[in-house]
Amino acid sequence: SSPEKTAAPVGSMQPVERQRPKRAGAGVPSSSLEVGYKFYALCGLSHASTKDFVAGRFHEVEGLLGRGVYCSLDLESARGAGDKREVVLLRFFPGGEKSPPEGFAGIKVTTTPCSTWREEGFAGCWLPTVCSPIGDGQGELCLRADIISKATKYDPGSWGGGQDRSVEVRQSARTLATGIPQIIERWRYQAGLVQWAGLAIAGGAVIVAGTLVRFSFYGSAAAAGCIALMFGLSSL
Repeated sequence: SSPEKTAAPVGSMQPVERQRPKRAGAGVPSSSLEVGYKFYALCGLSHASTKDFVAGRFHEVEGLLGRGVYCSLDLESARGAGDKREVVLLRFFPGGEKSPPEGFAGIKVTTTPCSTWREEGFAGCWLPTVCSPIGDGQGELCLRADIISKATKYDPGSWGGGQDRSVEVRQSARTLATGIPQIIERWRYQAGLVQWAGLAIAGGAVIVAGTLVRFSFYGSAAAAGCIALMFGLSSL
């Protein structure tokens, strides 16, 4: 017969299961676990909240993904309906800026609304629009305020409105998209990030550069090559 199990004495120390360190893979982009890897996102705010954020006072609110700072990887979504909200550019380090944060790290990529990511030890949670018809008007990305290092007012179309960081925001979106579990949705989202008009211009410039080389117009060919490179890099 099997030996009987004896109950632990009352008041005795019970073993506590420690949370396992997160591993990169489907649902957790590897770069979001790296110390020093920075991401950019856009946050739509009222005028008063914009002043607070720029001053380093980041307010967490409740929403579809639980409590956190809600932002977006899409400018139009950040602006909201009617372009009534001001937009702030956020720079954040989910893996820590100079050292790993205490007790949390990484961005959880989910395909359904999730509010337990804090308890699971993540620095933020992202619900891509291609994965769920349900969204939050505040944004599809929810972050711990602790991981945000800087906020600047973002309106590159106006005088003094800040440097255009659309390429960096798009790169952040592309990096986070590596954590989308479904490969078709991942490809569809990444394809939507490509600026196809810019790629078309780059392709045309390559053709022009090749033609100029054939006629020994090397200086003009080099200029056309630079244009192709500039549009190509900014479109991906």
